[in-house]
Amino acid sequence: MFQDLFGSPFYPDKVPPHVISSMTMIAWEIKKKYDLPIGINVLRNDSEASLAIASTIGAKFIRVNVHIGCVVTDQGIIQGKAYQTIRYRKFLGSGVKIFADVNVKHGYTLYKVPLTQASKDAYYRGRADALILTGPETGVEANIDDLRIVREALPEAPIFVGSGVTSDNVEAMLRYADGAIIGTYFKKNGVISNPIDPMRVRKLMEIVKRIR
Repeated sequence: MFQDLFGSPFYPDKVPPHVISSMTMIAWEIKKKYDLPIGINVLRNDSEASLAIASTIGAKFIRVNVHIGCVVTDQGIIQGKAYQTIRYRKFLGSGVKIFADVNVKHGYTLYKVPLTQASKDAYYRGRADALILTGPETGVEANIDDLRIVREALPEAPIFVGSGVTSDNVEAMLRYADGAIIGTYFKKNGVISNPIDPMRVRKLMEIVKRIR
């Protein structure tokens, strides 16, 4: 999954054209070199830009941090635009999947909704193709009980862990989740700004291959 993580402070909604063009070029070059599924996440919440990039290069999914509801963030109040994202995908004639965060990290919902209801709303009313559960911030472990609760409430929904997965907890996480988005753990010393540590990648993937 490609995202403009080091573009902070992030735009709360629409990003400028150079962000879209740059991410398109980078993702396209990687796609040509590696035969792997690719996802796009334009931060903080430009789902239309993500869809445009993904549809253009033939990516498989996008991540939408705030798909439904209202969330208070360090970028201000961000409102979900599921109605817009779904219709734009149809307009593009795109088959790109929408992976939506539930109670997204680095944010607080403006109104209290039980986790199960928020998950059901994102999946059924927001028509997300998959749900993402995270910890409170980048690199922080998601709550295993939250994963279990959502899995029991939505047994048919694809569920991903969006933060804090390591070689120590991946087996437990994948008892309930279908997959994981991993960034911080794969970096040298677990520091997000460091380069990738191949040994960490190999160690975690050996566990995944054994249990899957």
